Amino acid sequence: MIKTEDCQKFIIYVMQRIQGVKLLQDTPEKSITVSFLRKMLASSQSVLNLGMNGYDACIIACHMVEGIMQLNWLLDNPKRIKDYEDYNIIEMLALLKVDNTHKEFLLSEVKNRNIQRHLKKDIIKRGKITDAILLNQKNYNPNWYNPQIEKLSEIKQKVRFEGTKKAMKDLYGMYRTLCAYKHYAPYVMPSPYNLSEEWAIKPLNTAVVATMHCLYLTVIYTSQFQNNALDVDDIMKHYNQVLAQ
Repeated sequence: MIKTEDCQKFIIYVMQRIQGVKLLQDTPEKSITVSFLRKMLASSQSVLNLGMNGYDACIIACHMVEGIMQLNWLLDNPKRIKDYEDYNIIEMLALLKVDNTHKEFLLSEVKNRNIQRHLKKDIIKRGKITDAILLNQKNYNPNWYNPQIEKLSEIKQKVRFEGTKKAMKDLYGMYRTLCAYKHYAPYVMPSPYNLSEEWAIKPLNTAVVATMHCLYLTVIYTSQFQNNALDVDDIMKHYNQVLAQ
């Protein structure tokens, strides 16, 4: 079993290694990977900050695994990245009910980025598309991944990224356990049974190992679009050393 302490040291090493590195965001691929990397770094720090609180650490790690699955799926098709970024604007349209200060900016973005292509089919069939229609969030497909898939949970069935197959396989193996903590599954709750230590689930180890894998994968994906701005050879070396322990 991979040691918790080794994973924690690796996470700290990666965070220190990336600190201060200027990452480019001038293409959709660069922008999306850097965005996810920043979130993964913040979540990794949160897991470390929880100390021995393995239960809550598993909830954060579960969220990270879902994030890496989503990033995998986005990178598999550039169009998906465009759709994802478009919904940054679409989802902000709902805020106009509270504050319409940025109404003109949002409208110009909708038009300039051809965001109207996300309008529901029945809205398009009605004919003329007015500004009022474009500014109403309810007129758009409800989620950025529609109509490619119906539910976000389907993504984990579609993920494929050959260069990181081993790490993804390990994450899939832990995902169900991590989800159990997020959903209060019976077998992770306080029990009246006094199980011996070797039978007890070790949530902190599971959470930290999953966090390590997620952070590593996100760094690798990000580096592929950074034109050597992020050198990951040493990170890969340390990662493999942790796995070999």
